[in-house]
Amino acid sequence: MRDEHLDRRTEEALARYLAVAPHLRRRRGEPGPSIGALSAEPIPWVDGSYRRRSAATLYRYLKAAREKHLAGLYRQERADKGRRTAIPAELFALCCALRQKFPHMGSQQIVDTLVAEGVAGAEAIAASTLRRWLREEQLPRLSAKKTAAAQRAFVRWECSTPGELWLADATPGVFLPNPERPGKFRGTQLLLLEDSFSRRLVGGGFYWNQQLPALDDSFYRATLGWGIPEQIYVDRGNIFISKHFRRCCAELGVQVIHAGTAWAKGKIERGIQTVQNATFAQLRDLVERGEVCDLEGLNAALWTWIDQVYHQREHSETGTTPAARMPEPVNPVADVLAHEQTFLWQASREVRRAGCTIELFGNTYELGDQALAGVRVQVRFNPYRLQTVAIWYQGRFRQTVTAGALKRERHPQVSPLPERGVLLPPTAFNQLSGLMRRAQQQPPQHPVAFAADRAAPPRLTEVLAGVLGRALEPRELQAVRRHWQRYGPFDPQSWLPTLERFVAQKGTGHHIAVYLDLCRPEGEL
Repeated sequence: MRDEHLDRRTEEALARYLAVAPHLRRRRGEPGPSIGALSAEPIPWVDGSYRRRSAATLYRYLKAAREKHLAGLYRQERADKGRRTAIPAELFALCCALRQKFPHMGSQQIVDTLVAEGVAGAEAIAASTLRRWLREEQLPRLSAKKTAAAQRAFVRWECSTPGELWLADATPGVFLPNPERPGKFRGTQLLLLEDSFSRRLVGGGFYWNQQLPALDDSFYRATLGWGIPEQIYVDRGNIFISKHFRRCCAELGVQVIHAGTAWAKGKIERGIQTVQNATFAQLRDLVERGEVCDLEGLNAALWTWIDQVYHQREHSETGTTPAARMPEPVNPVADVLAHEQTFLWQASREVRRAGCTIELFGNTYELGDQALAGVRVQVRFNPYRLQTVAIWYQGRFRQTVTAGALKRERHPQVSPLPERGVLLPPTAFNQLSGLMRRAQQQPPQHPVAFAADRAAPPRLTEVLAGVLGRALEPRELQAVRRHWQRYGPFDPQSWLPTLERFVAQKGTGHHIAVYLDLCRPEGEL
């Protein structure tokens, strides 16, 4: 059976009655909490919140409830309700005449016009009150965007320096063979981040979906390669309003700005349209020929075109190339380890007293600190690498633990991320294939996220394996090769003291990228 629906005034009166109901039958001298004690505690209100009332107000409620019960607690209506008194009738008539003559004129503009004409009393008119009265008179403002004959006009605007504002958006991408269902195809999603000042595409790529891990990967790589922006301009998609994304931006000092209208992201959408028109047809051709069959090859082709064509071509608005307008990172990341910690996912777990262990997505982790037994700790982890997680307690890092028996390698809700750095085979009559062949022969001057691979020297692998005390995994070897391709050549032996000091202080439980970031020439990112 449904409960009855009460109007606002009745709900308020009932809330007041319930607040003093325990005192209605109480006589003087009887034990129990006093009205003064009741005023110190908040009482439930009709909107679900809790509000405090002074002792004098509660005494007034009590007196009215004893005299008239619920009827005495209704909010009194104003005697002049329904009558307009804020604006004189003569002034309101002038406002109505102006709105009929100039339907696009706003309420504040009407008030300013009357003040400029010297009309007495016009300066006291509140624009909000005038706006409400005009709507009641069926005289709302006629918006230019709702007029069929009106042409939309927007002011062209750009930032004054690179790194001041980034733009991000996603769009459906190219279909690829589905790795989970042979013989079937699966759609991809293209996520791009653009610097507003230079029009440089600072990050992004093709992913299997538009979920939060894709944004995490793109934003992390973009900030690591091109610095931390002051602001980022996004729409109100689920990934952009997520608590995780807003927390990461807050810790990095990045202000998140959400677009207010559908056409407010024209700059990034125009950039995405340029990428679509230039590459999608050729990418589909490569997929049909079987030369691109995964996200790895798709991103390799996309970023080769972006770095060798788009960034080197003069932009029609700026009059210069994106690469020349933003030649180097702005506000680079100072602490790579802390930067990586910012993007880790967080979960709360209670440490079992028996064995001092926690469980995360089927994996069991044993904590060596017996002082944490029975308390609730915060677990920070990479959703794509659950082998090692970090334990935090009361806002402080305690230790890094490794799964005893790894049952699940990644978070159950995420899809595999694309690998970086694989080249396409040479193919005739396709611009992207030609670009990839030239990239293989002559890598670009500035390191890019998806540049050609170059074999890492055995000495770098030996140095890392010796410091970590174990053999490197296949994925770690790929990361070493990509690192050498981007920052080599250099002498790996010269970084051995730095690696040994870091391992002595922080241990060997970090991601391989943390150790690789210590092995690069100064000034590089």
